[in-house]
Amino acid sequence: LNVLKRLGYVDQSGMVELKGKVACEIHQAEVVLTELLVENKLSELSVPEVAAVLAATTAQLRKDEGVELNDRLAALARDVMEVAGRVSRVEVACAVEDTDALEELNWGLSELVEKWAQGVPFAQLMELSLAQEGTIVRCIQRLNEVSS
Repeated sequence: LNVLKRLGYVDQSGMVELKGKVACEIHQAEVVLTELLVENKLSELSVPEVAAVLAATTAQLRKDEGVELNDRLAALARDVMEVAGRVSRVEVACAVEDTDALEELNWGLSELVEKWAQGVPFAQLMELSLAQEGTIVRCIQRLNEVSS
C-alpha cells in the first residue's frame, strides 16, 4: 500500500486515485504501464512501436532466444527501463520483497512483435528468431489480452 501511496495510486486515506483506476484496467506490469501512460511516453509512438513496448511485458523466453533490438526500439527500451527503475526504487524504499519492475520486462520478442504489427508474415518472423513458434504466438495472444 505504501508503494501505491508514494506513486499516487491511492491517497493517504486509501481511496483509489485516477492512476489506480487506470492500473486496475491493465492486466500485466500494471504500475509500469500506468506510469508510461500518465507520463505520456506512448503518445508519440506508432502502433507497431506501442506493440513492441507492450510485448516486453508479455514475452516469456530465455534471453538467448530473443532478437537484438534495432536502434529505435533500444531507445524506447531505455525510456521504459528508466520508468521501471523508478518504480523499483520506490518498491525497495517501501521494503517490498520479491518484486522488481525491471525484471518484469523481457525485450526478446519486441522487434518481432513490431514487425508482426507492421504486417510481416509469421513465417518470415520465424526466420528471425530462435524462439519456438508457440512462444511467439503466446506472446502475441498475451499482448492482445494486455491491450483489451
